[in-house]
Amino acid sequence: MKRGLGKGLAELITARKDKFETGFKTLKISDITVSKQPRENFNEEKLQELADSISRHGILQPLIVTLTEGQYRLVVGERRLRAAKMAGLEEVPVIVIESKNELDIGIIQLVENLHRDDLNPIEEAKGYKNLIDKFGLSHENISQLVGKSRAHITNMLRLLNLDPQVQSLVRDSLISVGHAKVLVSISPVAQRSLAKRVVAENISVRKLEELVRNLSAMEQGFLLKRKNKKDLHQSNNDLNETLSSISKRLGLNVKLSGLRLIIRLNSLEDLRRLEKLLKDSS
Repeated sequence: MKRGLGKGLAELITARKDKFETGFKTLKISDITVSKQPRENFNEEKLQELADSISRHGILQPLIVTLTEGQYRLVVGERRLRAAKMAGLEEVPVIVIESKNELDIGIIQLVENLHRDDLNPIEEAKGYKNLIDKFGLSHENISQLVGKSRAHITNMLRLLNLDPQVQSLVRDSLISVGHAKVLVSISPVAQRSLAKRVVAENISVRKLEELVRNLSAMEQGFLLKRKNKKDLHQSNNDLNETLSSISKRLGLNVKLSGLRLIIRLNSLEDLRRLEKLLKDSS
């Protein structure tokens, strides 16, 4: 069920954050609770660099928290909070926002991370899915809230249909979103096989599109790990011979599309003849 977005949410993206502020203060790190955040992965080397910078210069931009039932909950700034702990700080500067609307908080978290390029593509997709699952938003709603096109939202969400191993490659920047968008249309087994080739052979998106177009039904549905190219070539030959035999038996052109056998008819007479053949063989 879709929810009305309300004036507060419309202002959330375009208005300044001081409309949500209730004050600036310093809090003990131990007083801040970290709930689920859009960002799931942190580069340890970059985290250490930030910790070193904080040791020298302090935290230049306050964290954002909300006060809920007497407890401060982190909204934005988990990376800075982690680095502050590594730097040995006991207190951090924060801005407390007054919004008690959970959707407001979720949008702020996601948008802040998107604007900082802090999220990898899989984390971004999960952030959108959380807004759908938790608040019933449509792709169009999310598009308006985060300032991205509806097509972008839809394409990012499709990444969650990738095989988990392939999602890991996207998350670790071993394959691009462009590669992932091509792979998502084929079976999980084929995804894993071609994703490994992309990494090993540095295959371009255009070349990958060509490989996917040329996949036979056997390769898409049952692609097995081959010891050498000769095995794959042999399987294609066997499949082509089978199709040729069916074509000769029916006297019609046939081809495979995925796991569907397509029989090309030239006239209604072909249909009647095919029906007779099927009856005679039953």
